[in-house]
Amino acid sequence: FLTAALLGAALVSLERRPILAGFFLGCLTYKPQYGLMIPVALIAARQWRGVFSATGVFLLLIGISGLAFGFDAWAAFPQGLANQYGVVLDAEGHPDASSDWGRLQTVYGLVRLLAGGPTLAWAAQGLTVIAVAVVVWRVWRSGARYDLKAAVLASACLMATPYAFSYDMAMLALPFAFLVRDQMRHGILRGEQAAQLALFLICLGALIWFGDQPGHTTFGSVPLGPFVLLTLLGLALRRVRYQGP
Repeated sequence: FLTAALLGAALVSLERRPILAGFFLGCLTYKPQYGLMIPVALIAARQWRGVFSATGVFLLLIGISGLAFGFDAWAAFPQGLANQYGVVLDAEGHPDASSDWGRLQTVYGLVRLLAGGPTLAWAAQGLTVIAVAVVVWRVWRSGARYDLKAAVLASACLMATPYAFSYDMAMLALPFAFLVRDQMRHGILRGEQAAQLALFLICLGALIWFGDQPGHTTFGSVPLGPFVLLTLLGLALRRVRYQGP
């Protein structure tokens, strides 16, 4: 919820208050896996004040935390990331690993769940990153309405990362919210309400069916994330195309 709140606050502020948006993005750097697409969007939109603000806040947080607790934690941070990779993304043979690939709501997790090896999973995730980066760049360089840009970026942030658990899907509220705001302001296209209702019912069904089982949270072992995000991205891009140049 904190991650969703920070990213949502940044996207709400970016259009008119980019320095404030950069503050929220700087605070979001504790989850670096969700920041892959943010520089693409900011550079494409030439939001340099947001870039400088986010960078400044990040450096300030490093300095404050280092003075308060010492800089050893920052020196150990790369090793901590490597250890987490071994537990979550390269689970074979790791003593603390979990083989429940369905809890990873990513393309990587979906491929591993379908018995694909790590090479195939990384290749699929890499292609996903490239594809969504191209989409984000083109949409944020275009004259699309800002709510649609925000919906595209919010979806892309989740699609690009290989590491997103079931509970991280709280961030699905962001592309939904920006899509709904654009619909309220500019009308609803045919089939949109049915598609959004179907997504809601599918996610709710997964929550009810798997949520009460031990060891499962939210979507449980059902990798719905990639499908839901792809559908949301498609709805946003359809509205961008309908809007025209």
